[in-house]
Amino acid sequence: ETPRYLFRVFSPYSQGATDTKWVKSRAASRGLACSSEDIFSIENKQRAADMLSRHLQWWKNPHDNLVSWTSSLLSALVYIFHLRAIHSEATLDEIQLLVVDTAIFPKGAFMRDLDLVRAFRSVDQHLRNKKSKWSSGYYYFGEYLSQGALKVEGRCQVASAQNIVNDGLYTIRKEFRGFADWKPGSARWADVVIEMRKVFHYDISTRREMSKRAMSAVLRISRQFGPDFQTPIAANLVAIAAPRYRHVPTQFIYPELPLLTGSCICYWI
Repeated sequence: ETPRYLFRVFSPYSQGATDTKWVKSRAASRGLACSSEDIFSIENKQRAADMLSRHLQWWKNPHDNLVSWTSSLLSALVYIFHLRAIHSEATLDEIQLLVVDTAIFPKGAFMRDLDLVRAFRSVDQHLRNKKSKWSSGYYYFGEYLSQGALKVEGRCQVASAQNIVNDGLYTIRKEFRGFADWKPGSARWADVVIEMRKVFHYDISTRREMSKRAMSAVLRISRQFGPDFQTPIAANLVAIAAPRYRHVPTQFIYPELPLLTGSCICYWI
């Protein structure tokens, strides 16, 4: 089942095209005929598998018809700084975090990367060799893929990385502050995400209480998104902070908004 919320980080220098109306693959942004093909309808399965393999390995492909998303807000936030490091000309104002509510998209609009790997690994060696450790636990980044041109108008919210930083991201997890100094070629964002997740395996009693400054930052950042997105964004940010308590009622996170089902943090971070 597709997670309720998915995230995408992008800048003017990202592959394809992303804005608040459309999210387009590289093929779709170039108007290529292959952008209208569903990956499962491609008769040449080797070609479909090769496209998937190249996309998952970040190899450039002018015919790439896939777009990456993540269910992990932590991964998305760390990736902001990776994108800033590899595209030094991109400012934090230009780098954007987009979130969509998958419940209001057609079924099948988003596909889990691991499901696609299983479907095509029999015809591609790189997919067969994909390391199993990256498919579970804190090694898995919750990647999902869309195809072609996906209309997101009215079903998404966007905030700039600069506004997220200005509203207190560094107080939620102090590690974020150091990422701002990453130099081109030095950022190993995947390793950093894994390292930041280790705290979630610590005994609850060894964790710190969440400070009032951090909670205020959570509220300010979440208010950058529309009303329907504020509570889940706030819940995700509290989870990223890895506070001493495991369950946080949403009244505490955002008392003026309706409760989430189960009134606890239940997001993959």
